[in-house]
Amino acid sequence: MIALQAGEYQLDSQHAVLIFKIQHLGLSTYVGRFNKFDAQLNFDPNNMTAASLNAVVDISSIDINNADLAETLQNDTWFNSECFTQASFISHSVTVISDTSFNFSGDLTLRGVTKPVTFKATFHGGTDNWMTGKYTIGFSAVGQIKRSDFGMDSYIPIVGGWGG
Repeated sequence: MIALQAGEYQLDSQHAVLIFKIQHLGLSTYVGRFNKFDAQLNFDPNNMTAASLNAVVDISSIDINNADLAETLQNDTWFNSECFTQASFISHSVTVISDTSFNFSGDLTLRGVTKPVTFKATFHGGTDNWMTGKYTIGFSAVGQIKRSDFGMDSYIPIVGGWGG
């Protein structure tokens, strides 16, 4: 068994995905993703409350399998990516839920608005990665935000207003 290693970790963008889901007309869940994002994690398996996470997302990298809608989402009614090219998350605290589950609480900045959010992270373990030759750890995380908190309130409640 390999002992978990503390350190500064950089996201492996070749093995990561950032997806979002939003309710549409109360009838379906629309799924999209961002293709360009990065994150740094300061990790100590013996003191997870001292962990920190910084992440950034390139807003123009939105991918929803619909070029016209993706372009519309860049305008000032939605993401306003001309003025706000990135979204970011900076953690301020980590709460241990279990040996493999943690809440990362911090500030999400989107469209120039900063609000507190919490992401629930699951730790999947660590190992020597035979493909890269580097020690690697794995996490996944989920969270929920209200887009209206960040100035995106068009089409509520028909987009994102029922149950999410």
